[in-house]
Amino acid sequence: MSERRQSEAEQRQEMERLRAELATLKQERAAALQAQEIARRQLQQRETELADIQRIAKLGFWRFDIASGRITWSTEIYQIFGRDPQKPPPSYEGLVRAIHADYRKPHQVVVDAVIATGQTQEIEYPITKTDGSTGWVWTKIEAVLDEQGQIVGLQGVAMDISERKLTEIALKASEARFRNLFESNIVGMIFACNQGEILDANDRFLSMVGYSRDELKSGLVRWDELTPPEYDHQDQAIIARLRRGETTEPWQKEYYRKDGSRIPVLIGVATLELQFDYTVCVVVDMTEQQETLRQYRDAEIELAKLNVELEQRVVERAQALQQNEERLRLALEAANMGHWDWDILNNQIIWSESLERLMGLEPGGFDGNFETVRQMIHPDDREKVLRALNQSTLNHEPYDVEFRFIKPDGSIRWAAGQASVIRDSNGFPIRMIGVDVDITRQKRFEEELRQVNQELENNLNELKQRNAEMLLLSGIIDYLQSCSTVKDACAVISALSQPLFPDCSGGIFILAPQKDYLERVTFWGNPVCSDDLFTSLDCWALRRGRSHWVGRGQHDLFCNHVNHQHLPAESLCLPLIAQGETLGLLSLCAFKDGALPEIRQQLAKTVTEQLSLAIANLRLREQLQEQSLQDPLTALFNRRYLEQFLIQELARAKRHRYSVGVLMMDIDRFKNVNDTLGHEAGDRVLTAIGALLKNNIRASDVACRYGGEEMTIILPDTSLTDAYQKAEFLRRVIAELSLDYGQITLDSITASFGVACYPDHGERAKALIPQVDK
Repeated sequence: MSERRQSEAEQRQEMERLRAELATLKQERAAALQAQEIARRQLQQRETELADIQRIAKLGFWRFDIASGRITWSTEIYQIFGRDPQKPPPSYEGLVRAIHADYRKPHQVVVDAVIATGQTQEIEYPITKTDGSTGWVWTKIEAVLDEQGQIVGLQGVAMDISERKLTEIALKASEARFRNLFESNIVGMIFACNQGEILDANDRFLSMVGYSRDELKSGLVRWDELTPPEYDHQDQAIIARLRRGETTEPWQKEYYRKDGSRIPVLIGVATLELQFDYTVCVVVDMTEQQETLRQYRDAEIELAKLNVELEQRVVERAQALQQNEERLRLALEAANMGHWDWDILNNQIIWSESLERLMGLEPGGFDGNFETVRQMIHPDDREKVLRALNQSTLNHEPYDVEFRFIKPDGSIRWAAGQASVIRDSNGFPIRMIGVDVDITRQKRFEEELRQVNQELENNLNELKQRNAEMLLLSGIIDYLQSCSTVKDACAVISALSQPLFPDCSGGIFILAPQKDYLERVTFWGNPVCSDDLFTSLDCWALRRGRSHWVGRGQHDLFCNHVNHQHLPAESLCLPLIAQGETLGLLSLCAFKDGALPEIRQQLAKTVTEQLSLAIANLRLREQLQEQSLQDPLTALFNRRYLEQFLIQELARAKRHRYSVGVLMMDIDRFKNVNDTLGHEAGDRVLTAIGALLKNNIRASDVACRYGGEEMTIILPDTSLTDAYQKAEFLRRVIAELSLDYGQITLDSITASFGVACYPDHGERAKALIPQVDK
């Protein structure tokens, strides 16, 4: 009995042990199932995150089975090609048709190379999406091998690179436009580095310094070697300012030509790289303009003062920029990018620590409230951000927005946000995952770059304008030097100065010989701006002896010669003065404000000075010519003029077949007058005889003093008989002449005449003069 009890006890112990082992197995199995479920959820979460990353990066996976021709696409590939994910992917031929025609052959070459070699290849090509728009795709292709190592298909990834390619295309177009300007040769242009090397130069610059393009390519042309030593300090100062990020005004210097001579130039420079080591320089040949520019020295002194003030403002601006860049650098050291996850159903947002630092919060300082985010966005950008969120969640539009946010310390930063929406099986949005990137530095750099480009364009346009004005002014000076009359000089100004003064009318007025009134010689534009005839007292410029400008609001200061029935908006009067003598007036007027700024007034003064000098020279030339051909005592032409005129008149007579009479007159006993009464009495007789001859011959006849008391008269289209009659007439008139000299009356003056005729006595002047002098 005791053995049976002992056996039952052992059986009960065994049962208890088995029950314990069974319970342990159940617990282990439950734990294993729980671990498996956790692993499954983690895997599912990772797959979801991977899909989100692919959507954000616009990166998809594809596979192609060679045997069946079947193509498998991930969801993102459908988005890249703009196709409906609910429809099957296209055939291989359909895929090729979506590729731009110029890239189909290169694409096929890459595919064939992967199949032939088994090596992975990459290619970029443009595509035409289903909606007809164009995009760019980068794809990486690798071979798929079976168990025997044979290629049975292709697989790879594809990424949407449309934004990058469009940026590259725009950059190339911008470079092409700049290259067109570079090769236009309007002005000299060079690309250079601060160490002295010239990387490239256009033909205009090479012609300035006398080098060939082959010499440039071989490194023989360097700007530091072209620069004379006295300009080294100036160049180094300019380079130092560029490296500090400062702007520079165009400056003048000289270059050595290949033949050793020097050429004065005006240089404008702008940097090309962030390191400021490379520059583009606009070089203007100032050889012709240098003489003119000397006249602007007074204005340059004033400009130098303004440049000092401008440089000070530039230094202050550079210091402010350095302070801002230092604050930006400290902020970017912490982080410049963060991601977020918005649970739309629960309206809770999770921020990464990097995003919290980006927004100026301590790690864990964000409360996850949507209203907190809304308040951090700049008030002017809140509506834009909220609208982008609504369009993305409700209208399936991409979320891609730039906005400003306010950090807790009150500072304002720029951020760029991109996100994708996760939807349930019914298409209802449940989550939104995105990233924010701090783009403050980029925004500031874009603004500074825009300003630099604008300044460069403005400087280039101004240089073009100044160069065009200098060329026009040079042309005016050249024409003025070729003029032979005052009327020609005024016509040159009227024709060539209009481009220098657009939107302006003008006129040139010359002081009459009596010097009591001015008369308009020429005009351009609107002739009603000024009277045609007025006195010097009617013009403030002539009264004051300097230029007189009147703008709007100063109508009481308009000159009296300005047409008060049609008052202009502006007027400018400049007296024509040379060698202290007032010669006339240049008058400009405009019917709109701003047509006559200071720079054009200075240009008008230069034109006035050149015109004044030209008129003075022409009048001096006329006086000299008159003095060289006229006898000062008798006011008759001199012997030199006689010889020239007789040769020309005989040629005309021969051509038109008419006679020319020649009279030679000699005052009888003229030596007795000089010996008895003196040379003053003789001069009185000669002067009276000269006036008598001029008053008793035809307008076509020419009377000359041949020498001493001998006078010669040329009678065109006169026969020998008519010449005798004319000589007899003049002899009688002289015999009737009575002159008073002091207390003495000279009434016994007589003259003897010799007469000859062409062609009766000869056909050349050398034959006629001796014949008539017998």
